[in-house]
Amino acid sequence: MNRYRYDSCDSDFGLGGQSTSFIKKSVNELKIVNVTDSSVTLSWVAYEGADEYAVYWANKNTDQMQYIQIGKTSNTTFTFERSTHVPHFFKVSAVVAGDEVASSDIVRSHKKKKFNVQLEELDRGLVAALTSEGIFLSWRLLANEVTGYSSIGLRGTSFNVYRDGKKLPLLKQVRIISIMKGIDLLVIL
Repeated sequence: MNRYRYDSCDSDFGLGGQSTSFIKKSVNELKIVNVTDSSVTLSWVAYEGADEYAVYWANKNTDQMQYIQIGKTSNTTFTFERSTHVPHFFKVSAVVAGDEVASSDIVRSHKKKKFNVQLEELDRGLVAALTSEGIFLSWRLLANEVTGYSSIGLRGTSFNVYRDGKKLPLLKQVRIISIMKGIDLLVIL
């Protein structure tokens, strides 16, 4: 158990400017008890004195993630209705007299629903376009080449690009190469 002490001059906290000390317990044993293609059911141990519970959800668990309240219940179970093709993250808070007084650890659901992905058979789709800075090259990553994503797009296979038979430095994010008009480019995978 953690002991917290709050000093407040703001009556919004319901303390009337007084110092108070209390023991903050947690909502215990939050767990995933069932996952279907379209729902996740949570369960937890009752918090003594709780009037109800606030259930929170997020699609990622990062330091910057803000959990969204998805419901309130007076029960110790809750079913979240959403596709389970991705994991979901949950936490539960006990509410006493309108205030959240205790919170659970975060739990993560596993993926359940699987889609039969139908992909078109596309080729590389190399495009070269003349810009004011040179030639802009762009091409597709094929589905089996994608290894992840970043803030600028998909990540995957590296490519060797040649100009006049000479290999250019490895291209990662920038696809602009300064060449003279009329010189052919060959992309080698």
